[in-house]
Amino acid sequence: MAKVEFQDFSFQVKAAINKATQNWLVETASEIESQAIMNCSREGWTSAEYQQLRGGYKSEVYPEKGVALVGHRHEMAYWEEFGTGSYADTSKNGGKEGRAGWWIYTPGSDGQGGESNVYPTREAAEDMAAYIRATYNKEAIVTNGRRPNYTLEKAFKTVRPEAEADLEKRLKRELE
Repeated sequence: MAKVEFQDFSFQVKAAINKATQNWLVETASEIESQAIMNCSREGWTSAEYQQLRGGYKSEVYPEKGVALVGHRHEMAYWEEFGTGSYADTSKNGGKEGRAGWWIYTPGSDGQGGESNVYPTREAAEDMAAYIRATYNKEAIVTNGRRPNYTLEKAFKTVRPEAEADLEKRLKRELE
């Protein structure tokens, strides 16, 4: 009977996989972050808000856990992603209904108006905004929300095909 010798290369294989995937994860997270910044919509933002939105996307990578997080710490990014008011994407925010109707935003306020601040028509909201402007000498902006832009979702979908191909190439190279 022939003598068979078993050689265990699992340690080397795991090390090669870790090396390839950890570097890939860092680069891919950075690419998704960059793509999210490019995907930001100017619509409805002041110049300062737009710069804050673009400057706030960050990636954090935990290579030893195989995890990358890409996101934004400010609430405005949530509005950018999923929309607000009548346009809020309720399928992606836990089924929470958007705020239907029209309301008035005054820059510098906390933006946390109650139901009494919602108007059934644009005309009713415009009338109240005119009153606020004339009586309180404040800027008053009438809105029924902002459309979702899906900034991160689009970034991920844009980067994904190339990232998957890159990972496959790296793994093949490391495991040769």
